Amino acid sequence: MPALRLLALLLALALLAACGDDPDDTVAIDPAEDDPADEATPDPDEEPVEAEEAEEPEEADDEPVEAAEEDDADGLASVRVWVVREHDGRLWLESERRDLPEPTVAVASAAMTELLSQPTRHPDLTAPAGTDVSVLDVAVDDGVLTVDVDEAIRDAATGAEGELMLEQALAHTGAQFDTVDAVRLHVEGEEISELWGHLDWSEPATPSDEHLAFIDVTDPEWLDTHPIGEPLTVRGTSLTFEATVPATLVDPDGLVVEEAFTTADQPDIDIRGPFELTFDTAPDQPGRWTIVVDDPDPSDGEAGEPYFVEMLIEVE
Repeated sequence: MPALRLLALLLALALLAACGDDPDDTVAIDPAEDDPADEATPDPDEEPVEAEEAEEPEEADDEPVEAAEEDDADGLASVRVWVVREHDGRLWLESERRDLPEPTVAVASAAMTELLSQPTRHPDLTAPAGTDVSVLDVAVDDGVLTVDVDEAIRDAATGAEGELMLEQALAHTGAQFDTVDAVRLHVEGEEISELWGHLDWSEPATPSDEHLAFIDVTDPEWLDTHPIGEPLTVRGTSLTFEATVPATLVDPDGLVVEEAFTTADQPDIDIRGPFELTFDTAPDQPGRWTIVVDDPDPSDGEAGEPYFVEMLIEVE
């Protein structure tokens, strides 16, 4: 019987092998092993990785940022004022450059202070209201410059023509600034309609060329310094006969060094214009030289004393 047992054992092994080839008997794969979603699942045994914190913005300073101070270099070191010259029985306005102690952006206030409280540079010119008037405030609104002064201005009464000169001196001095078209005068903070009894001050004053001198030399000014041996140029504005502007250069000994002339750029016969003249002879010795600029007189004195301007300069 041993042979029969061996045969049965072999048959059993053959049947078992045939069952292993059945597809239904394939080994199932655990889906958790390759599931991509599980790759992002943190291991409970591992410490979680903290996300990188976003950089906190710097806190704004609670203090307001102060505006930068005005650079003195942006200010003006000089202003012009219109002052009075008496000539041949009439009053005329000429301009003067006034050098300020330091550059300033408050140019309108500086100009009015120079006009009303400082002496003139040229000995032949006078301040239109003396030099005792204090400027209390200056403000610009819609093209009108309001100048507030103290009561001292009422003590400077100089007659009808003098009051007109004051009005026009204020108007021309203010009008040199682009934002100013007219000037209004206040006294001790109050509007006024009269001042010296000759003009109506209730409206702002506007400049008129009618009261300007026939010649206004703007460069050089009285006792300006000029380098020895350097060419000397004279500039200004004029309203002269046929726009002709004669000029004379006189040395410190009183000798005429050169006589010259130029033609002003006058748009018309009754409209003033700028002029410029450079002498051929440069001042060649130190001392006080004299420049004389004339208004030509075709009437030979019958129309009155010809207008002229004399300037002394320091050559060194």
